[in-house]
Amino acid sequence: VPFQVKNVVLAGAYDQYGRGRVSNFLNSFNLLNMYLEIGGHRLNAQDATNFRQQLDMQRASLTTTFDYRDQATISYTYYALRHLPYTVLMDVSITAKKDLDLTAASVMEAPDALRDVQNYYNEIDRPHVTLSLLTSSAKSPTGKLLMCASNSFLFSEPHGQEPRIIHEMWDNSMHLMKFSKTLRAGQTYAYAVAGSSITSAHHPDPLNEAERL
Repeated sequence: VPFQVKNVVLAGAYDQYGRGRVSNFLNSFNLLNMYLEIGGHRLNAQDATNFRQQLDMQRASLTTTFDYRDQATISYTYYALRHLPYTVLMDVSITAKKDLDLTAASVMEAPDALRDVQNYYNEIDRPHVTLSLLTSSAKSPTGKLLMCASNSFLFSEPHGQEPRIIHEMWDNSMHLMKFSKTLRAGQTYAYAVAGSSITSAHHPDPLNEAERL
């Protein structure tokens, strides 16, 4: 399914759950899950044609490109940021073949094994930029670790002309932020999502550190 990540694990974060008494890797927050709607229709696996992926080990990137009917060509790339541990970046580019309205959402979802999930949404307004932080925290299955994740949209528009972001809280384990944009035929629109995931095994204050990163 486009824009979907099945599991996110973080090296160094282990806890006892599931089978046996040996600590296992923990599934952390899915911090880069997204969805894209074009003309009110949410894109799924059946909508993607000419689907292709390219893994670039030198640049630590995975690029996915596909077409949606005769309306748009969509490309997105995940980057592992070597200079920023615990952080990931996704670039998204949409080229309209016809006039269209799109809605893009960044979804933060907690795996079932995590407990005491807390969701936060903050907007930081500075003279040069406005940042909207979608943040979640939860305890590991035994309560040994505090796990936190945060992400934000990055827009190329000048400050004050960025799309308006709407926050939606679905339930305790999932919330999202989204924006809408109208594109003309031939227009290409690009944005990015930057996210970080960290636990109390890596930092004594993972909630503030996740938002700072």
